[in-house]
Amino acid sequence: MTVLLLMNGMIGLFDSSHHTTLLGISFVTVIQFAIIAVIGGGTGIVLGAVIHSHPEISKAITNVMRIGMWIPVFLLWFIPVTRDGNLWLHWVLPSIAIITISSVITATLRDYLIRSSLLGLSRRDVLRWALKTALVQTVVVCVFSQPMMSGAGWHWYYGSSRALLSTILVGITLFIIEYVPPSNFDVGSSISAKRLLAELGHDTFLWIMKAGIALLCLLCIWQLLAMTRMHAVISSPLDVYSSLSTLLAARGWTDLYVSTGEMFSGMLVGVALAMVVNEIFKILPIPKDILFAGVPLLFLTPLMALTILSTWFFQQGPWPKIAAVALLCLFPMLEVFWGTGRYPTGFRILMGLDQALPFAFLALLFSESMAATQGLGFLLVDASRVSRGRSEGLAVVLVITFLLTVYSCVLRFIAKYRYSVWISTDNGRREEIGDIL
Repeated sequence: MTVLLLMNGMIGLFDSSHHTTLLGISFVTVIQFAIIAVIGGGTGIVLGAVIHSHPEISKAITNVMRIGMWIPVFLLWFIPVTRDGNLWLHWVLPSIAIITISSVITATLRDYLIRSSLLGLSRRDVLRWALKTALVQTVVVCVFSQPMMSGAGWHWYYGSSRALLSTILVGITLFIIEYVPPSNFDVGSSISAKRLLAELGHDTFLWIMKAGIALLCLLCIWQLLAMTRMHAVISSPLDVYSSLSTLLAARGWTDLYVSTGEMFSGMLVGVALAMVVNEIFKILPIPKDILFAGVPLLFLTPLMALTILSTWFFQQGPWPKIAAVALLCLFPMLEVFWGTGRYPTGFRILMGLDQALPFAFLALLFSESMAATQGLGFLLVDASRVSRGRSEGLAVVLVITFLLTVYSCVLRFIAKYRYSVWISTDNGRREEIGDIL
């Protein structure tokens, strides 16, 4: 509540139409970034420090948050874009605040628990990486939440010159986050590879059973909350299921087919790009320290740069969506390819696809919400505009979460049982992480 009051007060003090900084960034956007980073990152680190002393709880949370940390980000497109001041102040702004802060909390918490419990890093290194994760996640949610901020937002995607300058600004921000405190792409990719291998060592059946029990408990709590006065805000699971059935009956499976085709086409292009860049890194006669200094610029900024071609990006058709997915998936795939350089190519591709899946859905939702008449992103935005938007929007978010879970489980299942020798060998040498640092 304090956070919401602070944001409301600041909006009253600074009218974005008259008080803007460079590139049209309103004071609201600057305040939004600071509040999300401090509240979200700080809460995630504190929770991580508390939960870390309970190994079983820590392990369960890291497993659930692997998918769960992305649900708040997907919910951003459930928020309606409106210029109604009363609706924006009392519904849109609180929703954005809760969703973005929750996203940073979950991402920071999971990173803290993984690096402290699963990888066994020192407390100093755990805090350093958790801080970096919090700041990067804050950049992500701030960038993608701007369309919902309406007149108070930073419209970085409108106009070629603004898109270009905004891309440079975000690139500089990511560069600073990467090197203050100092880190290294080689170190980060190696640790990410170790994390993936350690996660693959878990019992898949046991993880599914625990996740199923946790989901059942959450559904029961959700249904109970919907039966109280919270029903005005929270649609019950039964209402969501009914809306999903109606939605599928009315539109069929066309939207699902369209989004799946665009997403996987983009991911295949992303795999090809990441493999090419990975090989270029190996053969370039440039010191690795200098080469890795520019790698952070490959995250998020390529997608933002795509909006420079505004007349092409904001048109209907599959190609802008495929390009958006490919460019946002480039960095996570490249990180996996570099960190798993000594593993078979098939394993590296499977793990790269798994690592990039959440970003693929994120790029898909953004591009389809901007210009599309079909797809999950269009469905989600369209649902936020109708009277039954709460249940329909939640139904689409659940479908997206279900698809992300299924695709990820399939990729990990294939990698685990097709390359089990490599995984078991590396898990037996987990002490190498300390040598990397």
